This record gives sequence, C-alpha cells and structure tokens, in this order.
Amino acid sequence: DFSHNAVSGAAPDLDSCSELRDLRLSHNHFAGDVPSSLGQFTQLRTIDLSNNGLVGSLVELLSHVASAAEAAADEAAADAAATPLSGLATPTEGDVLYNTFPFNNFGASNRGPAKGALWKKVQRTMMPMLAAQAASKAKERRAFGDIQLIDLSRNKLVGDLPPSIGLCSRLCSLLLAKNALHGVIPVEIAQCVDLVDLDLSGNRFRDKLPPVLFHKCRKLQHISLHGNSFNGPIPPQIGECDQLLVLNLDNNQLSGHIPETLGLCNKLQHVNLSKNRLSGPLPESFGRCRDLRYLSAHSNNLSGELPPSLSQCVELEQLALYKNKLAGTLPQSIHRCDKLQILLLSDNQLEGGLVGVDHCVHLRQLDISKNLLTGELPELGDCPELETLQLANNQLTGGIPRSFGKLAKLARLHLQENLLEGEIPPELGDCAELRELRLSSNKLEGDIPSALGRCSNLVTLALDSNAFRSSIPQALGSCLQLEVLHLASAAIIGEIPIELVKCTALREINLAQNALRGELPELGEWEKVEKLVLTGNKLSGQLPSSIGNCSELQILSLESNNFNGDLPPTLGQCAALQELRLSQNRFGGSIPVQLGACGALRVLQLDSNIMAGELPEQVAGCSQLRELSLSKNKFCGEIPAALGKCTKLQRLDMTRNQFKGEIPDELGQCVEMMELGLGINQFTGEVPGAFGAFTKLRRLNMMSLPKLSVSKKVKRAIRVAAPTAKCDWPRLKEA
Repeated sequence: DFSHNAVSGAAPDLDSCSELRDLRLSHNHFAGDVPSSLGQFTQLRTIDLSNNGLVGSLVELLSHVASAAEAAADEAAADAAATPLSGLATPTEGDVLYNTFPFNNFGASNRGPAKGALWKKVQRTMMPMLAAQAASKAKERRAFGDIQLIDLSRNKLVGDLPPSIGLCSRLCSLLLAKNALHGVIPVEIAQCVDLVDLDLSGNRFRDKLPPVLFHKCRKLQHISLHGNSFNGPIPPQIGECDQLLVLNLDNNQLSGHIPETLGLCNKLQHVNLSKNRLSGPLPESFGRCRDLRYLSAHSNNLSGELPPSLSQCVELEQLALYKNKLAGTLPQSIHRCDKLQILLLSDNQLEGGLVGVDHCVHLRQLDISKNLLTGELPELGDCPELETLQLANNQLTGGIPRSFGKLAKLARLHLQENLLEGEIPPELGDCAELRELRLSSNKLEGDIPSALGRCSNLVTLALDSNAFRSSIPQALGSCLQLEVLHLASAAIIGEIPIELVKCTALREINLAQNALRGELPELGEWEKVEKLVLTGNKLSGQLPSSIGNCSELQILSLESNNFNGDLPPTLGQCAALQELRLSQNRFGGSIPVQLGACGALRVLQLDSNIMAGELPEQVAGCSQLRELSLSKNKFCGEIPAALGKCTKLQRLDMTRNQFKGEIPDELGQCVEMMELGLGINQFTGEVPGAFGAFTKLRRLNMMSLPKLSVSKKVKRAIRVAAPTAKCDWPRLKEA
C-alpha cells in the first residue's frame, strides 16, 4: 500500500511479491504503462491504481491479470491430475447406502447396498471424466475469479472495456472513471453478478445501455455512468436493481421516457439524470422512494405536471428540474417535504402561485425564475435558512413583503422582469448577508432606501427600468464590496454622490437614460471599473483627467450629455479600453495623440461635438478599430495614409467636417469596410481605384464633394464590388 503519497516515475517492480493479494498505489504520480508484473500475482483480489497518470489499454491490463490467473489455474489443474483415481478409498457401505459420498447416484439405488463391482465401474468410467470437468471449471473460475475490486479511475487508459471482464465472477467494484475509454459496455459484464459499485463516468463510452446488466447484476448499489455518450432509452430492467442507492446517468444523450420501473428501486437516495434528451413526464413512481434525498433531471425535454407523489419523498433535500418543459402548478403538498433545502425549477412553463413553499422551513435555495407564475410573493419569514430566492422573469404582482427583512441569511434576491409595484421595503437593509439584489424591469417607485447602505456585503445592485423618481442614496458609499451598480432607465434624479467613489471594488456602473445632473466626481479611485455608462443624462463639466487611473476600463459611454472641454490625454493610459463613446456632447479641442496607445480600441465615437484639428496618424496604433465616427465636428487636414493600417475597420464616418486633400489609396486596405461616409468635406483629386476592393460595402456617402472626381473605371469597379450598397452619391449613377 503506497497510496496517498507523492511517489512518481514508473509503477514499482513487485515481481518477488508472489503472494500479493492487495495492490494499492492510488493518489500518486506514477506514469507510463500499466505494470506487466501484474501477470505474476496469482492471488490478487484488489487492484487500486487510481489517481495516477498511467497509460495503456484496459485490454492489456486485464490480459496481465488473466495470465496470472491462468497460471494459478494450470497449477491447480496439474495438482488435481497428479492424484491417481485408483488410489481413492472404496466408499463404505453407509456412504453409498445413504448417498453421502460426494459423487453419488452413479447407478446405485437410493436405499440399496452398493456392490463392489459398481464402485469399480464408477472409478473406471465416470470419475476421470468428472475430475477433468472439475479441473476445467476450477480453471475458468480462477481466471479473474478472485478479483473483487478494480479501481483504475483518473488515469489515462484507452481502449474498450473488454468482454473478458465477465470472467471476474466475484468482482464487487469496477471503478474506471475519468479515463479515455470508449466503445460499448459488453454484455458479458452481466456475468459479474456480485457487482455492487460500477463507475464508468467521464469516459467516451457510447451506444445503448445493456438491459442485461440491470437484469443480472441485481446487487448493484452505486451506478455512475455520467459524462459519456450513451444514447437510447433507460432500460426498464433497471427496476430489478432493488438495492440501488445511487444512480448517475447525467451528461449523456439518453432519450425516451424515464421508466416507471425506476420507482421499484425504493432504496434510492440519489438520482441524477440531468443534461440528456429525456422526454415525457416525471414518473409518479418516484413517490415510492421514501429515502430519496437528491433528484436532478434538469436540462432535458421533460413535460407534463409535477407529480403530487413527490411530496411522499419525505427525505428529499434537493430537487433540480430546471430547463425542461414542465407545466401545471406547483403541488400544494410540496410543504410535506419539510427537509427540502434546494428547489430549482427555472426555465419551465409552470403557472399559478407560489403555494406551500413558505412552509419549507429548511429551504436554502428557491429558483423558479423564467416561468409563468402569477399572484403575489409569499411571506417567507418562516424560512430562516433561505440564502437564494430567484423568481425573475415571471408575472408576479403586488409588492415586496417586508418580512423578507427577517431572512438573515439571504444572499441573493432576484425578482427582475415581473410586474411588482410599490416601494423597496427598507427592511431589506437588515439582510446583512445580502450580496445580490436584482429588481430590474418592474414597476417599483418611490425612494431607493438608504437602509441598503447597511448591506455591507452587497456586490450587485440592479434596479434599472423602474420608476423611482429618486436620487442615488449617499449611504451606498458604505457598500465597499459593491461591484455592479445598474440604475439605468429608473427615473434617477440629482447628482452622482461623491460618496460612491469610496466603492473601489466597482466594475460596472450603468446610470444611463436618467435625469442626472452636475459634474462627474474624481474617478481615480475606480481602478477596477471596466464599464462606465452614463448615456442620456444631463451631466456637464469636463471629463476628469483621473480617468487615466481606470486601468481596467473597457467601455466608456458618455453620449447625449452636456460634457465640454478637451479630452484628457490620460485617456491613453486606459490600455484595456475597447469602446469610447462620446458623441452628442460639447467636447472641444483635438483628438489626443495618446489615444493611439489604446491598442484594444474597437469603437471610437466622437460625432456631434465641436472638436477640431487634424486626425492624428497615431490612430493607426488602434489596430483593432472597427468603428471610427467623426461626423458633425470641425476636423480638418488630410486623411492620414496610416489609417489604412486599421484593416479591421468596418465603419468610417467623416461626414460634415472640413477634411481636405486627396483620399489616400491606403484606405483601400480596409477590405472589411461596410459603411463609408466622406461627404460634405473639401476633398480633391480622384477617388482611389482601391475602393473597388470594398466587396462588403453596404452604404457609401460621398455627397457634396464638388472638387473630387471619379473615373468610369472606378465607378464600374465600385458597382461590381458592391452592387447592393446604398449610395448617397449621384455621380456614381451617371454613365
């Protein structure tokens, strides 16, 4: 036994251990082939090589064991043959008279005396034949016959599970999980009638499950076949395994109905059928499994109603049936499962109200989101263990019960996408463990309670798409763990409180489409912020230079506000910046050359401002640029030829500016171009022939460019390259 060490290298050479019965080398770092010395251990009962890095074929391994067993059997057969039958003692009169000799009834009457001639006949004819048969039977039994446990899980074994596994007639545990085995389960495995534990999970087995396995191996208690590619139905013969405790068939491609016979396995404690293609109803027979603690069949195509018989599973702790097509109402008798801790029924078509769950006093997780539930939220103050309550995307009405404030362990409250109304109860501030509060897309109104500032563990606060008419509470600055703040389209008024800067863990801030006023606070403390969206407000002032400290910033969206002043050069320090949307403001000045350091920039929108100056050639450093929108400004100068290096550019809008000079040929290198707008500028010269490379072009705006000429050849090339493009360019239509 070398198990649970840090031994590495090849498996040890144990050739001299001829009497070895138990071999345990698990949880080490052995690598290389399965040791061939297994062929010399004639008395092996246990092979545990799990949790190593052994490679090779399972067929090869079993051949080593077989050779050992064959050698032992040959030796036993030779010993038997060496014993002369003629030397056997003549049975006594009583032995034959009462048929107590092992080989009885060979022509002798049951109650009559044996004759000496009869015994000699037995010796001469029957005994040699029976001895040979016995030796053959012994040899067959010894071939694998003594092996009781094979554990090769978590290695790198390949190949099939060979039919010779059926010769392991005394095998109790076959554990081959997490290898690279493939093929089908051989029907010969049904000869292992003493099998108790079968674990083939995490391999590449395929095809149907053999019904004979469940018909013959009725002592099975643990079946784990998950994480393979089994298909077809679950055989109804599984009901014959009446000792079954654990059944894991998840993550396969099984189809058809769950057999009613599964309920005959009334000792079941754990059933996982999730992530298959099962259909039909959940069997009523599950109600017979009174010891059932875990039932998961999520991510299938189950339909019909939840059977009321589930309430008879009084030991049930976890029920996971999400991502199916279950309909009907939640059984009122669900409260009889008073040990229920986790109830996951999301992504179904359940209707009606939430009845009974408020009496499941041990409930920790309740998720019935994305259904068709109606009615009001239940009072759940009697569920003190509740940690997660997810009822989003339903049609629930009424208000949020104040009793939710009694849920001291509540960590996640998701009620978004409903029809809830009224105010957010201040009592939620008593939920000290609250980490996620999602109430978006309802009809909530009134003030956002300052009491939420007492939720010091709050990580996500999403209240967008409501009608609060409230300011952002200054008390939220006490939520130092806050990472996500979504208040978009929620009728938020007032200013962004400076106290919010204290929330240095913030990653996402979305305050878009509100009526916020005033200037931005200093942003230097938001070093972790990745997304800052303030679109569609009435914010003003300059963009603080401290924006450069936001080194993780990926999206900055300030469109449709009243910002002014120059763009700070420190924007170039935001190396992770992907989208910069500043359109429809009053920004002035020129484009900072430092923006060229933002190599990840994909979208740059500066349109509808009062910016001026030339387009810096450093913009070529933004090699990932997909969209550049500069329209409706006062930009001037020539288009830098370096812009052609932005070969991923799909949308370029430079209309309504004062650009001049010739359009560079290098622009034709942007072959991904879909929308190009150069109209209402002062370009001169000719349209480059490279425009004929824009085969993906959908829109072209070249309006009001009187000093720009175009040849017939270029016209023809553009029409051929993009025949369906919408063109705002009368001269293109000319012959």
